[in-house]
Formats: sequence, structure tokens, C-alpha cells
Amino acid sequence: MTDLLDRTLGEQVEIEITCDPEPWAALVDPIQLENAVLNLAINGRDAMPDGGKLTISVRNLPAAAGAAERIEIAVADAGAGMTPAVLARVFEPFFSTKPEGRGTGLGLPQVQGFIEQSHGAVEIESEPGKGTVVRLTLPRSEAAPPEEADSVIGADLRGRGERILLLEDDDGVRTAVADLLAALGYEVVAAASTAEAAPLIDSRQPFDLLLSDVVMPGSPKPPELARLARLRRPELKVLFMSGYAENAIVHQGRVDADVHLIEKPYRKEALALKLRQLLDDRTAPAPRKAAPLRVLLVEDEPLIAMGVADLLESFGHTVTQAHNAAAAKAALANDAGIDLMLTDLGLPDMDGEALAEWSRGLRPRLPILFATGRDDFQAPPLLAATGPVAVVTKPFDGATLRRGLEACVSGSF
Repeated sequence: MTDLLDRTLGEQVEIEITCDPEPWAALVDPIQLENAVLNLAINGRDAMPDGGKLTISVRNLPAAAGAAERIEIAVADAGAGMTPAVLARVFEPFFSTKPEGRGTGLGLPQVQGFIEQSHGAVEIESEPGKGTVVRLTLPRSEAAPPEEADSVIGADLRGRGERILLLEDDDGVRTAVADLLAALGYEVVAAASTAEAAPLIDSRQPFDLLLSDVVMPGSPKPPELARLARLRRPELKVLFMSGYAENAIVHQGRVDADVHLIEKPYRKEALALKLRQLLDDRTAPAPRKAAPLRVLLVEDEPLIAMGVADLLESFGHTVTQAHNAAAAKAALANDAGIDLMLTDLGLPDMDGEALAEWSRGLRPRLPILFATGRDDFQAPPLLAATGPVAVVTKPFDGATLRRGLEACVSGSF
């Protein structure tokens, strides 16, 4: 890891690595262990803003009373150290002493989870002004090392030149994951923030998949960026990386249930398999094109309006945009050629249902498609009785929007 550590930590940090002359072996995933050590090294660098010495020592621990033989990896910095109050909270998810944009508070909990999963332990020693030492211990193993990891990944799991947008705010982790993706055969464009990734998505570069950390500082948050990206690019696959089990993430509302997720730390083989599963799942026949429509799009959120308008135009439809109910009423009154109204429910000056009722009074049997984040919303019975009505639930992809349009026009929703 020397080259990776030198590149990641910078010239202000002096790195010293020591090891016992005849080191023992441990049964552990090497990629996950590298990620754990890299995470600790980055924490040590951040604790020494003016530079300093970082020591990584690997030593054999003979059997002691009640304990088997173990291997210890200790990462020590000469930074500011931590108070007892901070030290007591370092393994809490999302707890961080770093400024906004420099940490998520997930690094140490991920390291702890991985080491304990490998039947090891994590201990931290720190005092204000005396730096910090993090000790990872793993049980000694007599098992022979496996074959080189690359030989395990068959050619059918390698990339085929697909283009991946990687979104990760930690410089070291981003570099490591980008190198891994390139080694698997993918083209990679990396971004350090959602603000940096958004224009890349808008640029229409041919991305096949968005690979993103779940929790990042700044705005928009990664799940919201993914929703907007899929509005603009219905074919885009999304894979989130997280240190938490999938059910916990989904149930706490941080990721939509239909978005794919891989749990950190992950094996190289697991990532390769997940990527191929998502990218190969693109064999569905292309839906037939609907007849061109004149669509009145009523949406007050500019980014969502832009994405949906682009999607409608990609279907061959013509779009008139209105950002509130007043503008929608004026458009309907002045343009008799509008074939369908696609409206949000939560408008700033009038409820979407009320706008739909007013529109039907002006234009009987005007097809109306509601777009809403409420999964329990149903079209009002009176509207459904007097003309075609359909509902699409946000966030929706291109296929869902196309089905909603066709069903609304045909009245078969």
C-alpha cells in the first residue's frame, strides 16, 4: 500500500511502516483490510493539518492468558488527539469532528464492523496533544493464502468498456475505487461532490451507471441527485455504497427501495458481480413510441421540471411549462392545442387537484396525469368519471412516465 498511501496523504505526511521479520498470516479479505487501513491513515492525516509523522506497525502478538495468537496493525499519528468525551463517541454512526465536507462520521464504524466481522477487535488510545493510536487485532491463521484475487474474477464478470460515474467525497477512497473499477475493465469519471457530479449528468456524457456513496455533505444529497439523474437518463443504473445493511438504509428513508445497494466493506468479486447484474439487465425490448402530444407540464421545482421536460421531448412530445397554477390556467385558456396536462399536486398557489377540476371545467375530458410523491394518492372519482386520469408516483423513470402517458390518453389506466 506504500504508493497508494504516499499519493493519498501528500508530501506533508511522513509515513513509516514497520513489520515483524517473520509476520504471521490472518484470514481476512485483503481489499477490505486495505480500505480499513487507508481510512485510518486519512484520519491521521486530517488530525495533522500542518503535517507530521504517521506510523503503521504490524506485529505478532503471542498467546496470552485467555487469548489466542493474534496479529496487530497499529496506525499512529502525531496529531491533536481527542478528549475523553470525543473518544467515547468515535464509533457512533455519523459522529464526526471534521468540518462540513471533510467527513461523514461513517469511517470508524465501518472499520469496526469489518474487523469484528473478521473475528478481530479495534482499540483506540488518544489524549489531547499526544496524538492517536488505533489498534486492529486479528486472530492468527494457519491457512495457506488463496490464489491472486484477480484470477477469481472470470472474464464474464469484467467490464466491457461501460462508463461509470463514481461519486465519493473521500479522496483516498475515491482513488482506490476508481483504480478497482478501471482494473475490472470500466471507464471511470470520478466526482468528489454532488455539485461536481450534477453538471456531468447534465452534459449528456454517455454514462451507463452511477456508483455513489449514500451519505455525503453538501446539496443535493446523493439519493436526490440519483432521482434527478434517472429523470434525465431513464436508462441510467444506480448503485449506492453504504456501510449499513440494506434494510436499515431503506427503512430509515435514506435510499429509495428500488435503488440498488452494495454494503461496505465489499469484496472485489461482489462489486464485479453486482455491476454486471445491473448493466446486463438492459435487454428489455424498446417500448413503442406514442403519438406525439402537446403536453402542459405544471411543476414548480425547476430541476424536476427540466428533467421531466427533457424526458417528454425525448419521447417526441412538445412541452409547454408552467411553474404554478396561474401560469397553467393562462396556457390552457390561450392554447387550444394542448392534448394533456401533467401536473404536480403540491403547487405554490393552488392544489393540483383543484387545478385539475378547474381545467376540466374549461376543457371537458382533457387527459390529466398527476405526478406525486404520495404512494397512497388516487385520482378523484369525479375527475375519473368525466375524463381520462392517471397517476405516476415520484421518483419515476422513463418507462413509468411513458406508460402513464399512454394509459392516460387511452383511458385504460
